[in-house]
Amino acid sequence: MVLWLQKHRSVRFTPKISSPTLLAESWWAWWRANQPKWRTQSPDGVLQTSGGDVSNVRIGGQTGIFEFVMVLAWWGALIPHPSETVDALQWRDAVVDVTYILSI
Repeated sequence: MVLWLQKHRSVRFTPKISSPTLLAESWWAWWRANQPKWRTQSPDGVLQTSGGDVSNVRIGGQTGIFEFVMVLAWWGALIPHPSETVDALQWRDAVVDVTYILSI
């Protein structure tokens, strides 16, 4: 992520990622840390999908939600498709959750 910022947020930049699993863990921690307080997490890690305002998630940071989507694209590029691996399932869950936020 830092390299992408140093490259002036170029959409052509793709970082070298050594582990989709570590990227998944980092992405989910980052995503959860940027959720509004009402989006509580269930014991299995699923974020609540009904509640209140999500404008801070859709805006957050200099490039807003685009940062989350860009990293999702890098992550998705690492996963062979079709795939039912843990990495693929986590990626799909992340895409669904970002889509939910964008749809509100």
